[in-house]
Order: sequence, then C-alpha cells, then structure tokens
Amino acid sequence: MSVTKANRMLGLIQRTCGHACSTKMKRQLYLSLVRSILDYSSQSWAATTKQSLLHLESVQKRASKYILGYPQGMNYKERMVELNLLPLSYRRELNDCVFLAKCLIGMYELDLSQFVALKSPDSTSMKMPIFKTECFRHSLFNRAFYSCNAMPFHGKNISCVNSYKFKLLENYKNLLNNTFSPDNTCTWVSKCHCKRCRLF
Repeated sequence: MSVTKANRMLGLIQRTCGHACSTKMKRQLYLSLVRSILDYSSQSWAATTKQSLLHLESVQKRASKYILGYPQGMNYKERMVELNLLPLSYRRELNDCVFLAKCLIGMYELDLSQFVALKSPDSTSMKMPIFKTECFRHSLFNRAFYSCNAMPFHGKNISCVNSYKFKLLENYKNLLNNTFSPDNTCTWVSKCHCKRCRLF
C-alpha cells in the first residue's frame, strides 16, 4: 500500500514538474512528498523479506533516475552518493535504532526490561531474551537489537539523541560507500542473517 501511494506521488511530481525543475528542487520534492510516505511509522511495518526490500527500494531507484535527469552509466549506488541519500533499507534501520535510543534514555514511557538489557553493568552491548515465535523474530526490538550491536559504537551512554543519530548517519554513509552493492540484497542491511551469510 505504501509503495503504491509513493509511486503515485512520484508520478504526480514527474507530470507536474517534468524536467523544468532543478535537481535540488526535485530532490526536495521527493524527500517531502515521497520518501516521507515510506518512512512513516516504519518501525511498525519494516520490510523483512528480500522480495519486499526490492519492492520498496524500487521507488527510490526510479526517483533517483528522475532527479538526476536519467543519467547514463550511473548505477543505483552512484546515484545515492551523488544525491547524498541513503538506501531506504538503511533508513529503516536508522529509524529503528533512534527509536530504541529514545526508549533507553526514557523519552517514551516504555518498559524495555522484557525486551532488551545490557549484557553486564559495564557492557555497551545489548542482549535480549530468546523468543521462538516468528512474529517476534521480525519485531522492532529484535531488528533494532541486531542493528545497534552491529554499529562500531553502542547505545549505552546515549545522552543526546541528535548526536547519536549523527553517528548513525555517518556509519551508514560509510556502509553505502564501502559495502553496499545494488545487485546483492545481503548488503542492504548492516548485518544479514540469511543462511548463506551465516556460513561465512
């Protein structure tokens, strides 16, 4: 539903603005009117299968071509770097981590003790109870747990959400430049848990 709505909005922008607008204006329209649809409440519905990852990312692939005027010879990764954008899969991970950080510092009245805990008082890594249900496997806290622990820094001593978010952005930009491959969906997340990746 979100992808359909976002594609319709992108089509409206293309029909209304055409190629007359500058790259900066088209980028801003995309961020305000299209990506906001795909970001809205992503913590509650984030994609978990590779099929859905491809489906969601197709919106930004199409938008990046339009924003840059359909450049020849530029792949999706190069367009992201040129436009200073993150893949949508990275954006959803970032949103999960920021939400978890806000919970940890008490910005939301939510008891996390049944979901997340530090491994020890001096530890910066988090642990969580073992759940066997498929529903919890793809839940917010499970996703955020793996994403946060995959970072070179951890969320124990978060004092400012904005500075933590800035560190996350820098880390995901590094992942985009050094790890991300448009043809390999295993690189579209900070840590892939598919059977093939777990073997290495």
